[in-house]
Amino acid sequence: MMGKEIERKFLIHDLTPVLRMAWDNSKYANYDICQAYIRSGVRVRVQVRRPPHEREVHYYLTVKTKRKGIERKEFTFEITEEEGKNLLDEFKDTSVKKSRHIFEYKGKIWEIDVFREDNRGLFIAEIELEDKDEEYEIPPGICEEVTDDERYYNSNLAKNPYRNWSKENE
Repeated sequence: MMGKEIERKFLIHDLTPVLRMAWDNSKYANYDICQAYIRSGVRVRVQVRRPPHEREVHYYLTVKTKRKGIERKEFTFEITEEEGKNLLDEFKDTSVKKSRHIFEYKGKIWEIDVFREDNRGLFIAEIELEDKDEEYEIPPGICEEVTDDERYYNSNLAKNPYRNWSKENE
């Protein structure tokens, strides 16, 4: 699928109301994600999604252009498990693991990423918009916008995990 991604990212200061909205809304599937990045400096990833309580795993190849403000072009293709595993075996450089929880709030879809492993303790909310000037309301529990802070890009979290940040500031 080819399209334009217009996305805003926010930190979450209180996970309880956000996850309650996601878990109470059975309309959207929540799933585990492993995003593996192929060769540093190239925005190509293989994403492995596994919905809870399902054995089937879905593989996606995504290519993203460099951001222009909050916008960028995005190309996503579902690939076979064999293709996904081959790409990961041959080219995997870094990866990020997280659980994604999805809910609707005031007519907009929000995605909550609960990071694992080296990024444990980091919780990010994302909203994708149709237009960069589109209005939306922020759900309870979500706070500071970090859209322009490159530390929070998944590709950067794969190289410089959240758990290392406090050590850098010491």
